[in-house]
Amino acid sequence: MDFYLPPPAIIIPGKHVEDVLWSRGQRYEKRKIEQYELLLAAGQIINPYIFAGVTKTAIVPASHTVIGDMTSGGGNAAAFDANTSQSFPTVCSRTVGDVAGSYIGLQFASGKIFAEAKFYSPSDLSYFENSAAGTLNVRGSNSAVSAYTDGTQIGTSGALSSLGSGVNHTVTSTDTTSTWTRIFGSLVHTGAAGKNAISELELWEWA
Repeated sequence: MDFYLPPPAIIIPGKHVEDVLWSRGQRYEKRKIEQYELLLAAGQIINPYIFAGVTKTAIVPASHTVIGDMTSGGGNAAAFDANTSQSFPTVCSRTVGDVAGSYIGLQFASGKIFAEAKFYSPSDLSYFENSAAGTLNVRGSNSAVSAYTDGTQIGTSGALSSLGSGVNHTVTSTDTTSTWTRIFGSLVHTGAAGKNAISELELWEWA
């Protein structure tokens, strides 16, 4: 039976979880509720979706619309061609003019809950041209996207530096409840504006 458990922030330690859940007018599996309580009491950080009959599922790019402004080289589509080790100029890139950031992602017919993203840099370049430093963010939006700052940030790598070629970085969700019809990676320079490149972007959802 699929069931939903709220995030730990909703549960007050010492209060019986089952009481809280029944008060929401739902039915739940007692054994897993007790397991949830034990983990919560131990102070472990867990994702509520592990207990919700929900799994992390790869998003298949071919079933959706590619969006982005990284149209140089292999274009936006090169970020979703299942090739995680590409070199310039066949990679997805933005090389026309210097910019503070670029974006690449997917648009869906219905909203998805973001779970995780994996960024792959080109096999012969950093993500960032000028400084080999920057941030890889994931953003969600329910309206048209035209810039790397659009929408809401739902995951981040934090500041990255001394980035070389042929590396990858995983970004996990900081919002496990909101649904988005557009989920995209945002490559943001730390130093001077420049050019961006990415070999592949993989996305997962909670489904």
